[in-house]
Amino acid sequence: MTLLWALLFTATTGLVVGGTYALVARSVRSPGPENAPVEVVDAIQANLGAEATARFAEVVESARNDVLDTLRRRSIAVFLVGVVCSTLAAWLLARRSIAPVRRLTDAARGISATNLSERIALAGPDDELKRLADTFDSMLERLELSFDSQRLFAAHASHELRTPLAVLRAEAELTRSTHPSADAAHLAEVTIRQADRADRLVGSLLALARAEGGALAFAQVDLADLVGEVVSEAAAAADAAGVTLDLELANAFVSGDAVLLRSLVSNLVANAISYNHSGGSVTITLTFDHAAKSAELVVNNTGRHLATDEVDNLIHPFARADIERQRVAGSGIGMAVVTAVAAAHHGSFAAQPRTGGGLVARVVLPAMDSHGT
Repeated sequence: MTLLWALLFTATTGLVVGGTYALVARSVRSPGPENAPVEVVDAIQANLGAEATARFAEVVESARNDVLDTLRRRSIAVFLVGVVCSTLAAWLLARRSIAPVRRLTDAARGISATNLSERIALAGPDDELKRLADTFDSMLERLELSFDSQRLFAAHASHELRTPLAVLRAEAELTRSTHPSADAAHLAEVTIRQADRADRLVGSLLALARAEGGALAFAQVDLADLVGEVVSEAAAAADAAGVTLDLELANAFVSGDAVLLRSLVSNLVANAISYNHSGGSVTITLTFDHAAKSAELVVNNTGRHLATDEVDNLIHPFARADIERQRVAGSGIGMAVVTAVAAAHHGSFAAQPRTGGGLVARVVLPAMDSHGT
């Protein structure tokens, strides 16, 4: 737009300056005999003589040429100044004209399921851009209501499911203790295992709904202590799976929701153990970058070779690596919970295949020192 307007202004300036010069040059005609009437030439020659007349014509011609040279130089200078001024004016006008469009673009680029409350609220005359911005705001309002309704339903449904799951597990344990037969014990064991799996799924759904809903209870959290506690709790599952846990922790404090951060770490560690093999290992590393004021949690686990598209698919709810789908008793939304919790804490989550097989999961969160700064 700047280029088009600058070309238009430049062409207009050139037309005005060039036309002015052409008109002046045409008006200031050469005073030679060929441009004067015959009677005028005869009268001059009769009074001054032929030689004086020629000399007078040369002086006038020289003066005319000087005037036109001066006019030409100044016209070029005016044209150059006009080009610079027109380009600057074109840039300012284009910038002002597309400012509402830029606001619309920035708003559309920044919209996600967690910040649908933002509005453009474009001020100005009731023109096409204003109506477009108002339409966009109305669409965001409808989307926000829809997403809030979905999150509220997931939270309420997950909360209500916990009671029947607890009753089912209790009845299964009672059956196992009162009916010692092999069939009853097997049925009770399967029921308890599936109830526990459903309970973990419900917990993950609640965490996902809270993280995406944005209703977090922020407080200073010692991330090193939290990671250490989660790893200690997972030690029994790691031993049962034949997986070695290695822990490297640095002091790191973050401002966040302790419950959701625990869910983030638990899902990463559980995933690293589940998608591993007997004799494998999991290395959990926590570092603190003083310059960037950020904490980085890296969970590095061995396992089978994963393609990049398989890893990318793991962040979607209820997605698992196809070959592991039958073997792993996970909820299928662990990585989605990690992604949502990291985003809710203004951090980031990334995963990539590990050289030699397995997965490298990395979470970066804004952090502070022990003094809360």
